[in-house]
Amino acid sequence: MNISSTSPDFSYLFASTEVQKTASSAVKWMKKNGGQSQTEDLVCRLSNVGACGAHPNNSERDMHRLLSRMSLSVGAGIEKVIVRMWNPSTLEESWEVLPVLFPDKLLVALWGKGEKVFRTCLFGNMSERETERYWEHVEKVYPWYKNLPSRAWKYKGKMASIGLYGDEIECYKNSERGVVSVTAWTTEFATQSTPLLRYYPIASWSEHCESQHTYSDLQQHLVERLRNLSDPAIDWPWSSSGYHIAVTFAQGDLKWIVDRMNGLRNFRRNDFCSRCCCVKTDDDLTKTLPNFSDEGPDAHEPRVFSQDELARFSPLLGLPGMSVERVMHDIVHSQYLGSGKTTNGACHAH
Repeated sequence: MNISSTSPDFSYLFASTEVQKTASSAVKWMKKNGGQSQTEDLVCRLSNVGACGAHPNNSERDMHRLLSRMSLSVGAGIEKVIVRMWNPSTLEESWEVLPVLFPDKLLVALWGKGEKVFRTCLFGNMSERETERYWEHVEKVYPWYKNLPSRAWKYKGKMASIGLYGDEIECYKNSERGVVSVTAWTTEFATQSTPLLRYYPIASWSEHCESQHTYSDLQQHLVERLRNLSDPAIDWPWSSSGYHIAVTFAQGDLKWIVDRMNGLRNFRRNDFCSRCCCVKTDDDLTKTLPNFSDEGPDAHEPRVFSQDELARFSPLLGLPGMSVERVMHDIVHSQYLGSGKTTNGACHAH
């Protein structure tokens, strides 16, 4: 039975729910203002974005100015680094300026907004006790933890776990220059938070202007900042309050992992797995992925990499505590866009 062709489409229900929330918010706002819009109200001011100035329709300019005037900007310092880019007009590679919002700069700015803001962005709704229990579990179960410099941090309830995240976004369909590459960082404890309070941008650029060295040049700057950020010996503004930030993972879809980490988890190859020696096809079926024998996870020989070999995949894997198992496939792509939804649907049907 083809599950996808027979399952009802409930997407209209979710759309209807969002419309109801928006309508309810609009009614509450009007009641709050006595049925009339107020000139200084944020909603009223947002409605005027892109409607004034020397260049009307410049919404981005007006939005930045409004956020700054309303004190809704955290004031993080954007830095400029030099990376190699491809110039489509000259068909040559050249050194160009790339604006970058490094994680440490944003975190310092968030700390400046108060401990509550800082903790919400890094831990979501998790309490200190829940955070402690997480690290206690990791220490008992996962081998990578013993190589983490942050394991000696005394206040485990205030130790955050962050990682690098990346993806490509198709902004304009059927256009070569419409694909934008995004590098960001995310926090492991804010899984219940909204996307804007879970993923924080570092840099973005058009893939039309990207050369083979663009990402690696950015990484050279980024990895050193991450190394300092997760070093318990370095004193940060939040350190005296017991907080610490550990860089423990990287995450993206399989294409991003393969492209940005020099062939790690290359799903295009027969020997696609970077954690064990299983393959897609082989005359000996026990060597293939569907081997669900009684040996369990020991059915396939594990792969062992030296620290130098890991660093050749990516400088990120050269960070203390990082390992292949901590390069994780983005669950959104597997559960909502990939094979996971078919698997889940089949299980539900049975």
